[in-house]
Amino acid sequence: MSAWILWKTGLKLFVDQLKKSARKSRSKLVFSQSLIRDVWISKNDVFLDNRGTFQEWFSIRSLPDSILFNPKQANVSTSKKGVIRGIHFSVAPTGQSKIVTCVSGAVRDVFVDLRSDSNTFLQWGYQDLTPESGTCIYLGKGIGHAFQALEDSSTVAYLLDSEYRPEMEFGVTPFDEQLSISWPIRDFELSEKDNQAPTIDELMNLGKLPK
Repeated sequence: MSAWILWKTGLKLFVDQLKKSARKSRSKLVFSQSLIRDVWISKNDVFLDNRGTFQEWFSIRSLPDSILFNPKQANVSTSKKGVIRGIHFSVAPTGQSKIVTCVSGAVRDVFVDLRSDSNTFLQWGYQDLTPESGTCIYLGKGIGHAFQALEDSSTVAYLLDSEYRPEMEFGVTPFDEQLSISWPIRDFELSEKDNQAPTIDELMNLGKLPK
């Protein structure tokens, strides 16, 4: 065997080993199920150097086997301190799941089970999100979503598995007495739509809660 062939063979083995090492060293998103059904939380590695930070906040291969998620739309919102957005949900025929993270500032992210047939119906929880934490949240179909910005210029990015359809989008007042959510900042601001959102009882009477 010629020296050239030996060199090429050795080089190929070396490159293959580098690829294997790279795959092993890549961060893997690990999702943990919350106490609310179909809500999963992932805390991911954030890599810091003199340039800034880098993180992988979504990977289809890292989702638990029980989650079927095919992104159809990506949204970004920026809010000033105190702003509350939500509680929003969709009654689209196929439902709507989402994955949420914070890319600047900080938010108190709140999720509520609005499915009347669920064993965690009307239970809610929260997770504080910051870019430094590397945290993202998966919210399954029928989970209401809201957040309050804890800092100015707080930016939230989220993926949806169905496109926005205004006639299918509804909201619950973030101050519903049945939920009694404790928002961290009392000096809040709401959109006109969220300020006029109905209560859970009103939505139940209208048959508008997700299933």
